[in-house]
Amino acid sequence: MGLLGLGAWAFYKRRLAPEARLIRAAEAGLRRGEFRLEYQPVMSLRKGGCVGVEAMIRWNNAEYGSRGPAYYMHILGKTRLSGRLTRFVLSTAAQELAETTAGSSLFIGVDVSAAHVESKSFASDVSRSARSILSRLVLNMPQRGCAAPTADVLHTVATLRAKNVRFALANVDEVPSHRDRLEMFGFEQIKIDRHIMTFDEDERRERLSAVVGAVRPLGATVIAEGVESASHHAVVSQAGVDLAQGFFYGRTMTLSLLLTFLEAGGVSLRMRKKGRWK
Repeated sequence: MGLLGLGAWAFYKRRLAPEARLIRAAEAGLRRGEFRLEYQPVMSLRKGGCVGVEAMIRWNNAEYGSRGPAYYMHILGKTRLSGRLTRFVLSTAAQELAETTAGSSLFIGVDVSAAHVESKSFASDVSRSARSILSRLVLNMPQRGCAAPTADVLHTVATLRAKNVRFALANVDEVPSHRDRLEMFGFEQIKIDRHIMTFDEDERRERLSAVVGAVRPLGATVIAEGVESASHHAVVSQAGVDLAQGFFYGRTMTLSLLLTFLEAGGVSLRMRKKGRWK
């Protein structure tokens, strides 16, 4: 390939490739205020009430936002925008939830990317953006693509943990193979991926029991995602899961709907009617 061809390829990658177009659209979206947050309740399977929320980013963009965060966040999280997006989520959650008396005791889960966790600015980004909610903050690090437990990363984790920030290993869909990594990070929460709920009943039960049995000795709280039916609720309860989230308990909510839900007691109406709490 000649110089002209190399130049054309570089221009395509920088300006015309799908990822480049996505990044530019997201940068413009941040400037225009197209991003916002919704919150999904996290429920205690023992008490039946809401004990936390997960902050979920939403993008009101005609081309990309309509596809949902599952389409764009795993791409943007690996780009130069990962830090800016995390700061946006943290600062917005802090602004919206810091002074809500109804949810003042709830933990607030926020997804973070490995690229940002491994950056030199991560600890200061979190401390400054989430100053008013640090003691309630749980940072979700994905199992696949988890930040490497280097000395710098572990120092960053220790720095934030000294400010009462907690950490979760998220998207866990099988028994973690690197137990030493789990112990090095000392995750306070383990989040079981919603994908397990798509398996047939027997495999679902086996996977859940295996993951819970493997991580329970670590002393972490186990959370199941994607609980969408009474049968899902029954199997996660039987497996010994501590907390759960999903459409069965409550869909993602705008701030106003979340506050209404919390002021009403933070209890799933479906579960209250059917009395299925353990």
